[in-house]
Amino acid sequence: MAYKLSGFERGEPSIGLSVNLAPNELDINDSDKLNGIKDRDFSFMFGVNYSHTLDFATISVSLETDISNRHQGQRAVVGLERTLFTHPKREWMINLGAELEYLYADYYFGVDADEQNNSVYSQYEVGSVLPLGVTLGGYYQINKQWNMVANLRWQSLPSDVKNSPIVDGSGAVNGFFGLLYAF
Repeated sequence: MAYKLSGFERGEPSIGLSVNLAPNELDINDSDKLNGIKDRDFSFMFGVNYSHTLDFATISVSLETDISNRHQGQRAVVGLERTLFTHPKREWMINLGAELEYLYADYYFGVDADEQNNSVYSQYEVGSVLPLGVTLGGYYQINKQWNMVANLRWQSLPSDVKNSPIVDGSGAVNGFFGLLYAF
């Protein structure tokens, strides 16, 4: 959910406030290997966003903090997005982007002292990490108020995350699909 404070016309720099669902969750029931590890629940993040359209791409910056009292962490993202294809009347658009994220990652990828005592894993602290990501997204304009939006993101996991005993893999993929209503 986002609320624009400025930049209401297409192409204008914009500043907005947002409440977002952080894109990480862990359900230990999905794996017998994680006995003794606590579930990692989604968290809600409150933030401020800035975007500016350049001649060749759009640059964006967001700063967010946990408001759900899950991990008390922060997240910052700097992104660059370029339009690949667009309808002549802007009824649909497909974009490709790159992003650098700062994330406090202990909650999602660390192993705390209680988990060490209740599982086969040693305590592990991740701290803050800087994952790189690639995005593919777009929208389809249904009418003047309604848009369908979708985004897919692949992220390379930093070594501190890959080395966590509860992580298996070197990348992560997440995405969303939704409807957007403009007032």
